[in-house]
Amino acid sequence: MKRIVIFLTIFFTVPLLAFPPVYEQAPGVWAQQTLASLTLREKIGQLFVVATASSFEQQEEALATALFKSPYKIDSAYIRELIEHYHIGGLIFLFKSTPEKQIDAINEYQALSKVPLLISQDCEWGLSMRLYNTLVYPRNAVLGRLSDGALIYQLGREIGRQCKAVGIHMNFSPVTDVNNHPDNMLIGSRSFGVDAHHVARCALFMMRGLQDAGVLACAKHFPGHGDTSVDSHLDLPLLTHDKKRLQALELIPFKHLIEHGVAAVMNAHLAVPAYEPDKHRASSLSHAIVTDLLEQELNFEGLKITDGLGMIAITKYYEPGYAELEAFLAGNDIILCPLDVPKAVVLIERAIHEGRITEHELDRRVLKILKAKEWSGATHFEPIDKEKALREINAPSAFQLQNKLNAASLIS
Repeated sequence: MKRIVIFLTIFFTVPLLAFPPVYEQAPGVWAQQTLASLTLREKIGQLFVVATASSFEQQEEALATALFKSPYKIDSAYIRELIEHYHIGGLIFLFKSTPEKQIDAINEYQALSKVPLLISQDCEWGLSMRLYNTLVYPRNAVLGRLSDGALIYQLGREIGRQCKAVGIHMNFSPVTDVNNHPDNMLIGSRSFGVDAHHVARCALFMMRGLQDAGVLACAKHFPGHGDTSVDSHLDLPLLTHDKKRLQALELIPFKHLIEHGVAAVMNAHLAVPAYEPDKHRASSLSHAIVTDLLEQELNFEGLKITDGLGMIAITKYYEPGYAELEAFLAGNDIILCPLDVPKAVVLIERAIHEGRITEHELDRRVLKILKAKEWSGATHFEPIDKEKALREINAPSAFQLQNKLNAASLIS
């Protein structure tokens, strides 16, 4: 027991490794050329990463077991329309499916898209979070108790390798929230722990592993969803702390990941009166938080992404289409899980024509998205070979790491 305590003390107290930034935007030759070829509406389309599913015969079961009734229209005919007529930038696969069915869907949708799609998914503890018949790895609460931070890096790299194998370019991970509220049912075991500096260190290992594998990592849920008791899927949580407290605790892990080159940050749906006086305006739709705090004060140059816009924290106060407009005006680069792309495209186009925001600013954000596609290899899509992908995600090394992590967690 004494030996374990010593290891944990070292893990908690050693300064963060001086990792060089691992996500640097590509030179952007393809991105620049692609941007120049797009019409205004095609550029607006790139902002949207749309919710879908790959296993439609399981859709009713998935909706029945969801925390809330899904507001998303995810049938394949609708997705094809959004790709072909609204030129959406990417997809996020929700609900549970199998690797084979998801690969089939990715191959189909990529073949339809003029600009290769950015494929994303929540794979916080690996593909098993969303895909059946895949390896289950420990959750962050377990990883945060390990004495060897290098194991977290190895897991991040392995999860990234498996994501690449099945066509995923962005993993909405690591969870960077500090788990400091006993009644927080949303974060819980998804957090690395209760100490902000320890969470920062663990999240950095995970982020670096993912991005070393060539997968875009995303720190979430900014500015910190840990000290809340309300699930933003169900209502708008209130984060009452003042700026001094937020800077001293909630923001610490995000600052560290930004300083060390995280590719993306997801903006949560939280009421944060310290920065946003409108009590019904979620942080994800707040210019003061998305632009003034995240981009300017914290000097974040990567992708700014909303949490899913179908959550009740948003739909309770904003109509579909208008929420997407507010997300764009707030400063987000990617609008995740929009509810009404056609209306949003019209409203954003109108805002540009009316001078509420410039086309130059739209170009700046779309170029960031295209460079992210370039960095992650999304520009070189070839149909995914299912048999090869299955061999890769079930490689002996993947099982060996699972065994190593399970053994380490038993003595933590």
